[in-house]
Amino acid sequence: SNNTMQGQRSSRAEVERGLVRNFVEYTNAPPAAALVCLQAHQWNIQLALEAFLDNPFPYMQSAGPRVDKAKIMEIYDRLKDPDQDLITVDGLLRLCADLDLEPTDVRMLVFSF
Repeated sequence: SNNTMQGQRSSRAEVERGLVRNFVEYTNAPPAAALVCLQAHQWNIQLALEAFLDNPFPYMQSAGPRVDKAKIMEIYDRLKDPDQDLITVDGLLRLCADLDLEPTDVRMLVFSF
């Protein structure tokens, strides 16, 4: 019956949410990475944990935000020195102005490294 199928789907979804929650608690991974890893290992939490702890990078990368490399290059080209292929102090000052930050803001120090 249709109600039985809906019940099976909702209980499966509850089980999957629980597995994601357990994975996150154990690994401190973002839920999206936990989901990707568990799906890749057919929801076998032991296999998923072993794979993630052995090499978390593929799961973290596939679960992370998509990066627009063209947009990054556009920003870099706008900030870089016209005579060199690097961002100088002038470029950092333009970035500060774009972000409405003072050059002495600690976030700029972190960004510079």
